[in-house]
Amino acid sequence: MKKKLLYNKILILTVFFALSVITGCNDREKKENQTDVVESVTPEIFNLKINEDYAVVNLPAEIVSDRQFDINAKILSYVKAINFDIGAEVKKGDIIIEFEAPEIKSQLSSLKSKISSQEAVAGFSEVNYRRLLDASETEGIISDDALDKLKSKKDSDIAILESLKADYEEKSAIAGYLNVKAPFSGIVTERNIDIGALVGPSGMSKPLMVLQDNKNLRLRFSAAERYTPYIKTGDSLSFSVRSIPEYNYQTVISRKSGALDSDLRSQLIECDMKNADQKFLPGMIADVKLKMNSDEPSYKIPKSALADTNKGIYVMAVIDGKTKKIMVRKKQETGMMVEIAGNLYNISAILKSITEDIKEGVEINLL
Repeated sequence: MKKKLLYNKILILTVFFALSVITGCNDREKKENQTDVVESVTPEIFNLKINEDYAVVNLPAEIVSDRQFDINAKILSYVKAINFDIGAEVKKGDIIIEFEAPEIKSQLSSLKSKISSQEAVAGFSEVNYRRLLDASETEGIISDDALDKLKSKKDSDIAILESLKADYEEKSAIAGYLNVKAPFSGIVTERNIDIGALVGPSGMSKPLMVLQDNKNLRLRFSAAERYTPYIKTGDSLSFSVRSIPEYNYQTVISRKSGALDSDLRSQLIECDMKNADQKFLPGMIADVKLKMNSDEPSYKIPKSALADTNKGIYVMAVIDGKTKKIMVRKKQETGMMVEIAGNLYNISAILKSITEDIKEGVEINLL
């Protein structure tokens, strides 16, 4: 009886082992079949088209006056009169400020009288020299030494007269700074002095008054280095000012600085604006919407189709049913898409997703 039970146990273990072997073989066959299925999947491709939707960049900007005149004192003087206050419109040639310097007037009066006196002395020397010169034509009457002395005296008196006249012109030019005239038509936007104040070339850290041209303005903003290839003189843009954000205005780019700022690594862009109706004010903050136009064709692809490795940036292009690595340049990113440029002119499709195997160099035959 015991032998029979032992035989049954051995038989059961044998059947269980056989079933385990069969099950393991089936599992291995299933895994092998699943692997074959994965390897035979055709990678998804993406049809390549030229990007015609230009990116729009929002940049902060400011509106400044086309011309600004900071009034400062040229010489030490007192403020005699202020003919215009802030907000007043000034025409070209109007006297804005009058200064007073009594010592300048006294110096001019003194020089004027000296000039009159020296003119008489120089005139007498000139006449005396001419007379003796005529007399010297008769031999033996006037010696050559006496004639030379008279000529030197005449030349010296004339030189002194010319020096006095030069001093008078210099003082007159300085006196001209006592009346400050407007170099252009505009509006007074700042005043930092009062009548009677003593002012000088380095007496104040701020200008005495500020005159701005409020009818000719500039829209000024800075563009980061990566945007500079897309910005060209003559390109149009739209902007809005924060005081009236519901309105959009159009203008064109008038000039670029041509260099990057050493601190911000950005380029200064300016647009000329006419402001005859004075809708805008110098100092307003604006928001610019700028299209990134480019002469080079670009393409938008999914980010998963771009490989950015230490060997370079590339995509896998589909050429004659096989994949080929094409080096490209990355430009702008928008959401899940990225804009690229490169030698992609005759390529119609690329792989939509680049796996690690492809990055390691595994070739794929799509046929």
